[in-house]
Amino acid sequence: MKATARQVLQGASRTTASRATFHSADNLFNLQSLGEGKPALLCVTNQAFPRLTAFYFLDTLQSLVSSAAMVRDRMRLDAELRRLAEKCSDPKNDKFGKLRDEIDQVKNTMLDNVDRVVERQGHVEDLVGKTSDLRQATKNFQLGATEIKKASNSRRIWLTVGVVVMVIVILAVIILVICSKEGCWK
Repeated sequence: MKATARQVLQGASRTTASRATFHSADNLFNLQSLGEGKPALLCVTNQAFPRLTAFYFLDTLQSLVSSAAMVRDRMRLDAELRRLAEKCSDPKNDKFGKLRDEIDQVKNTMLDNVDRVVERQGHVEDLVGKTSDLRQATKNFQLGATEIKKASNSRRIWLTVGVVVMVIVILAVIILVICSKEGCWK
C-alpha cells in the first residue's frame, strides 16, 4: 500500500486536476493537489468509504495545514486531526450518505407514483373505451325506442280506425235490422 501511495503522490505532480481518485485492488487513493510546487494531500480509504467524505476530510485538512499557527502547535494539530478523523469515520456524520438515502427514497417514491400513473392510464383507457361503447349502446337504444314508439303509434292509429269502422258497421247493422222490421225504407 505504501508503494502505491508513493506512486500516486509522484503522479500528483503530473496531474492537472485538483482532485482525483485512483483505484487499487482494495483501496481508493483520494488525492487533493494544493497547486503547482506545493505538496499534495492523500487520503487512503477502502472501496466502500464515500468519496465525498474523503474529500471533505482533505478540504478540512488543507485548511488546517494552511494555517501557520496550527502547524507550529503540533499538539493542537494532532488533536484537530484526531477529531476530524473520528468525525469523518463516524457513520452518523455521513451527511452525504443520509442525503443519498433520502434521494433514493424520493426516487423510489417517484418511480412508484409513475407506475401508478401508468397503471391508472391503462384504467382510464379502459374507461374511455367502455364510455364509447356505452355511448354507442345509448344511441342504439334511442333509435330502437323511437322505432318502437312509431310502431306503437301506428298500431294505436290502426286500432282506433278499426274500432271506429267496427262501430260504424255495428251501427249500420243495427239500423238495418230496425229499419227492416219497421219499414223505415218505405
